[in-house]
Amino acid sequence: MDLEEKLQKGFEEYEKEHSKYIEWLEMTREKNDEYFEVIKELMPIFFDYSKKCSHKKTTLALIAFQTHLSTLKNAIIDLSEDNNIYSIKALYRIYLEHWLKGTYIWTRYTKEKEQILPLLFKLQDKNGMIS
Repeated sequence: MDLEEKLQKGFEEYEKEHSKYIEWLEMTREKNDEYFEVIKELMPIFFDYSKKCSHKKTTLALIAFQTHLSTLKNAIIDLSEDNNIYSIKALYRIYLEHWLKGTYIWTRYTKEKEQILPLLFKLQDKNGMIS
């Protein structure tokens, strides 16, 4: 097998794998769109609840984290199409940080049943880090 045949075979394998990746990416987009439709239906319920509940700031912060996570996830999916690995990794780190903050607030809120955000702001140092 000469070099040209090897290159042609390698290119054909690449095309097959890339085609599978594009199919997977489209399936991911479809699932993401389905998820978005569910969230779109639930958001008015959450907003109504946030107006009536006794912990408005915490509830609105959790809704905001959901919105930020959704936006970051969409950007990561878009960058996946271009194979922009560096940007994907950077956004993924930001996504994880937001997810951890939201999970921390949710956990504290469900455990303590009180307004969490004022407590968190008191714990932050000058760089905004929770100690």
